[in-house]
Amino acid sequence: MDRFIFFSVLALVLIFPVFFGGNVNWAWDSFALLSSLLLVLWGAGFFINKSAGIKFRQKLQAPFLLFTLVLLWIAIQGLVPVPKGWANPMWGEAEAVLGVTLPHVISIEPGRTITGLVRLISYGMIFFLVLQTTRRPEQVVGALKAFAAAAALYAGYGLYIQLTGAATVLGYDKFYYPDSLTSTFINRNSYATYAGFGLLAITTLGLQGWVTITSRAPTGNIHGRWVLLSEYLSRHWWLILAWAIVLTALLLTGSRAGMVTTLAALIALLVIYIGGRRHSLQKGLLAIAGLFAVLAGVVLFSGKLVLARLLTLFFGDGNEAIRASLYDQGMQIIRDYPLTGTGYDTYPFAFYLYRGMDVEFSLRSVHAHNTYLENAIELGIPAAVILALVFVMLFWTCTRGIHRRRRYFMLPVLGLVITLQIALHSLVDFSMEMPGVAATYAFLMALAVSQCWPKPRPGPGPRSKDQ
Repeated sequence: MDRFIFFSVLALVLIFPVFFGGNVNWAWDSFALLSSLLLVLWGAGFFINKSAGIKFRQKLQAPFLLFTLVLLWIAIQGLVPVPKGWANPMWGEAEAVLGVTLPHVISIEPGRTITGLVRLISYGMIFFLVLQTTRRPEQVVGALKAFAAAAALYAGYGLYIQLTGAATVLGYDKFYYPDSLTSTFINRNSYATYAGFGLLAITTLGLQGWVTITSRAPTGNIHGRWVLLSEYLSRHWWLILAWAIVLTALLLTGSRAGMVTTLAALIALLVIYIGGRRHSLQKGLLAIAGLFAVLAGVVLFSGKLVLARLLTLFFGDGNEAIRASLYDQGMQIIRDYPLTGTGYDTYPFAFYLYRGMDVEFSLRSVHAHNTYLENAIELGIPAAVILALVFVMLFWTCTRGIHRRRRYFMLPVLGLVITLQIALHSLVDFSMEMPGVAATYAFLMALAVSQCWPKPRPGPGPRSKDQ
């Protein structure tokens, strides 16, 4: 049963971004329904097989409880009538105009808040199901290989569209970013985040493959190293090809934040690997210099778009004033609703009420371009802080997991670096609010967290780090 559920979740997560990054109503409705059915199936197996327990119950109790508190608060925002001092004043004004009695709730658009709640629960179900059906590191490696192949296919599709000059997404004309590679996503920054996940997963697999090979054989002489390198290339050549394809696609998105945050996460990945393998500082610096050399070569190969976008890192592209105006308006909303928020997933409505006439593209500014700011607007400051703490705790779990593992220490590293990537990108964009990105993050993070503790030894005797 566990194998069926795990592979079903894997297929669901890999296919979900095909449908415009999952950012269409029917796609995320279907995703939520299928996730719920899989959870019901797991629950039936749990109650039938009385000997089975909930894995990691004590170890992840704190983030689970905090996440549950956030879910309960969102439900209260959208469903529970509250005193007038807590309810959004819009409801009182609407009553006066319409002459009817309306429920006084916190959210300014309860239907949208409940829809957002369902999506958030779906991501939590994916995380939970992966944790319950995953334990062996070989299983995690296999799932990461499947994700790496999917990331390369998404990148390959984007490159095909870009090279043919079609300027379409799944056959539909692009209304946004016609010159940028977006694969099956509408927004280039969201795809850049997804491609970054792919690049980090492929790099993790490549380094883990090298750790596995070298742990079985000595590398004390040049001949031995060449033998191991030959074995490595014969097994993992496709990862190198996939890495080049995904990297090229990432650069052709033209997403500055996507490129910079992925680069920061890649450097962190290399630093942790070098520290874990106890390599010298010289080897570490050479590895990082090699990464920059490869990136420079791909940038020059990828053309004018990438160079032009990189130059805007230093000279700007005119969007800074718009973002600053969005942030100012966001802070005004927070000042008006610091504790209660406007209701989860209601930013477009709140922004429309507060927008100034000086804001360009105001009618399509449906995100604050800062996930932390948007969460504070919608949830209120206390709930937004609690939600952020969930990710901080998972980050810390992966950090500790690196020190608990030996041969498979790279698997917890993946959770750490994808969290670093998304945390940095969320400062200037809203990729985590795209369903395809959020579902993929939940899946990858669950794989990483599942490997943060050594494999239990059968029989009596003290526990030790894994081999």
